[in-house]
Amino acid sequence: SKQLILIPSKLKELELELILFDFKSSISNWMKDKTFPKFSNNLSLNLSHNEFLDNPSPISFQLDNLNKCSILTGANSGGKTTLLEHIIQLLSYSYLGLPIKGEFTLPIFSDVYYFAKNKGSMSKGAFETLLTQLSEIRTGNKTLILADEIEAVTEPGVAGKMIAASADFFINKDCFLIFATHLGQEII
Repeated sequence: SKQLILIPSKLKELELELILFDFKSSISNWMKDKTFPKFSNNLSLNLSHNEFLDNPSPISFQLDNLNKCSILTGANSGGKTTLLEHIIQLLSYSYLGLPIKGEFTLPIFSDVYYFAKNKGSMSKGAFETLLTQLSEIRTGNKTLILADEIEAVTEPGVAGKMIAASADFFINKDCFLIFATHLGQEII
């Protein structure tokens, strides 16, 4: 009976060991064809694959001290949002110490801001909210700003001017920026 009473605690220990082994073997298997990111002053991805897509095409993209801002334009379903989300994915993996598929170099950002597509309609409140959020960004060379179709909060003419002015302001404050937009002509 003294030995039988120890069985539940031994089974619990075995259960924990199996969970740990399963986790380690899964991570090891997942990491096989991946490389660890490198830290530098540039944000660069080379032949990187999005983990959340089935059969993704490799993508390359770069921001550096000469080109700190990218204005992504293109048709709907052209991959603008996917690129922004992929960069967030790569940053998350990197900061967790996990490898990625492809090559990735990045600064150690102190602040990352992501402005997602506004799913609502144009309203004074949405525009004012966006401007307030933009004004609260902590600027500097360790700041990354990702903005996805923020023009939806106001009419195209004003939105184009707002994006152009915001890009100019944040470039002068030494931030890294990626704006995904349909307003290429208005921004020029």
